[in-house]
Amino acid sequence: MTSGHVGTILPPCQQTQSPSLLPRTSIVRVLSFDPGYKNLGTAIAEPGRLLYTTTITAGSRHAPLKMGKTIIEAIDELRLDYGPFDAVTFETPPYVRNLVTSCLIWHVMGAITGWASGQGYPIWDIRPTELKRHCCRVVGREWHNKYQPKKSEIAVAVALAFPDTPADVPRSDHADDAALVADAYFRSRQFKNSG
Repeated sequence: MTSGHVGTILPPCQQTQSPSLLPRTSIVRVLSFDPGYKNLGTAIAEPGRLLYTTTITAGSRHAPLKMGKTIIEAIDELRLDYGPFDAVTFETPPYVRNLVTSCLIWHVMGAITGWASGQGYPIWDIRPTELKRHCCRVVGREWHNKYQPKKSEIAVAVALAFPDTPADVPRSDHADDAALVADAYFRSRQFKNSG
């Protein structure tokens, strides 16, 4: 199911109270994804704070029909432990030259959007170019269309965007990508609500 288990909140079996049973404030909470099938970056975030991150492995490219079930089970477990969510967010899958890889990524993302729709969660996505532009804004870098952020720059952007995340929270590159998507969503809501 999930691999690369990373996060600040203990798994439910090690808690006295499930995160979903903890008092909920009016703060927006999202379930966010970085597209993939082998390494699906996943983050649960509130503005300024990461609650949980992980990398989910959907399964083998040789058994694509099992991937949807694996993903649904993993994210449903996250919903039970950390939900409800106010939205499901993700980066639109980028162009991939390998047709099989592209199909598998879209298959996994289709399972996620189908699950989110079934749960009644709003779905929000951001194009890869817009996410790169967002990374530039967060780190204070001038944008140009050939800019490709390094993993280290994304890590800095996530640290700046989520300052209330405890320092001992380990993160992965894929989870950082998902967290950056969540921050882009939060900032888009700020602009929408202030305008």
